[in-house]
Amino acid sequence: MQTGVRRYRDEGWWQDDRLTDDVRRHARDAGSRTAVVDGERRYTYGELWSEARRVAAVLGAAGVQTGDVISTQLPNGWECVVVHLAAELAGAIHNPLAIQFREHEIDQVTNLLDSKLVVNAGVYRDTDYAAIHAGTTGGRRRLTVEDLFAATPDGPLPEASPHAPGDAAFILNTSGTVAIKGVAHTHEEAQYSSRTVAEMMRFGRNDTMLCAIPMSWGGGLCWGVRYSLHAGACLISMERWDPEVAADLLDREGGTFVYGPPTLARDLVDLADEWRPANPLRMICAGAPIPRQMCVDARERLGLDLVPGYGQTEHLHSALGRLEDPIELLTSTDGRALPGVELVAVDEAGSVCAAGETGELMCRGPNVSLGYWNQPDLTSETYRADGWQMTRDAGWFDDGGSLHVVGRLRDLIIRGGLNVSPREVEELLLRHPDVADVAVVGEPDERYGERICAFVVPKGAHAPDVDELAAALAEAGVARYKHPERVVAIDALPLTNTGKVRHAALREQLAAEHAASPMPGDAGP
Repeated sequence: MQTGVRRYRDEGWWQDDRLTDDVRRHARDAGSRTAVVDGERRYTYGELWSEARRVAAVLGAAGVQTGDVISTQLPNGWECVVVHLAAELAGAIHNPLAIQFREHEIDQVTNLLDSKLVVNAGVYRDTDYAAIHAGTTGGRRRLTVEDLFAATPDGPLPEASPHAPGDAAFILNTSGTVAIKGVAHTHEEAQYSSRTVAEMMRFGRNDTMLCAIPMSWGGGLCWGVRYSLHAGACLISMERWDPEVAADLLDREGGTFVYGPPTLARDLVDLADEWRPANPLRMICAGAPIPRQMCVDARERLGLDLVPGYGQTEHLHSALGRLEDPIELLTSTDGRALPGVELVAVDEAGSVCAAGETGELMCRGPNVSLGYWNQPDLTSETYRADGWQMTRDAGWFDDGGSLHVVGRLRDLIIRGGLNVSPREVEELLLRHPDVADVAVVGEPDERYGERICAFVVPKGAHAPDVDELAAALAEAGVARYKHPERVVAIDALPLTNTGKVRHAALREQLAAEHAASPMPGDAGP
């Protein structure tokens, strides 16, 4: 539900281009430049363009028409890149499925989107995806990726996509409290995001991007595949994250850029005693705060500049730090709004909050998606007619316009009527020398409604207890109502596929404990 179309075009935020136009230009002007590295497989831009055109013709011969949705379930790799471009050239809308999906989720998504064709990975890591897809419903055509690439095209190879820039280009899946949703992104909106962030991060054709997060998610597809190919850079595809393998790839291929959650940066910093990258590195960290000491260590020990960012599946980056920002901003904020993007916090009445006041974040701009595919009711609940997208995230802005994300609205802890930001407490606890990682959630409490529980991953054998953490927070001048009242030592935090902490899983664990053995509140004021 995009509004302001004329303004975004008049102001130059939206331009008359698509990703395949970029790749065609790179193939023409620098066809021998490396586009994709995937293990021993390498594609130049010329080879990538030729293969994308060939597979697009195969899709056309398989009955795919302009506007059809193609779903693909593939691991990271060169096939993902080629199929994404081929779908665009064939006039289709690409919908990547998470490799973890099984029959239930595949049916949910492909039935919702009315996918015309579903491409699966065949046998991958001892899992027979062809058999899984054979057990799905809907009667749609199914192909293994091997069969797709082995097919011979019938007819001429396409030179350009039949899509208009304002058409849907791809659909990303996201889960909500009600149902799984398909978020539709247009060519011009996605191109705006790639172009603007590349300019801000000084990312261009001489760069090499390491993509280690799933290409089926917005982070991997938009900030790995599309970001790199738009700029004419080299994309290193990494099937799954392994810091030592990543370090080797970065050195061997001349890597200069990484995208992902701070957990990836932490893993690289942990290698600093024995490794320093061959080239200076830049990294956008999204999804969690950047601990100050990690940012310092990354810069001083690795030559790695970490920059915070904020975005959602529904809108690509709306806020980003700047490479020239002082370290205090890089580690205490989530950046500032992108050029052309409006980002505000509003109270329950819908009024814009004053600086320092927490409210629901709302976004409007050339980066906002069309809405949820085939779900008009859910779309109208999130995308307003005036162009504002309600994020369901809580946050506030300081006097300098920097964003401070508090978390999901439902992640807020309300203790005795006082709002507590889990993220703020997590950032404070990460300063403790015995804390390697931490997640803070609300635990049911009879007296105060909720009390604060910290799940702590210790750095060594000693796990700090409640008293130790309370003493550290008190010494830092933190109000007592923000102090954890329970600490649970844990080997590792539960993470999503993109490296974000699953706070909901931790809340569910606590709720199950209380359901089994209710415990009266014993928290102090």
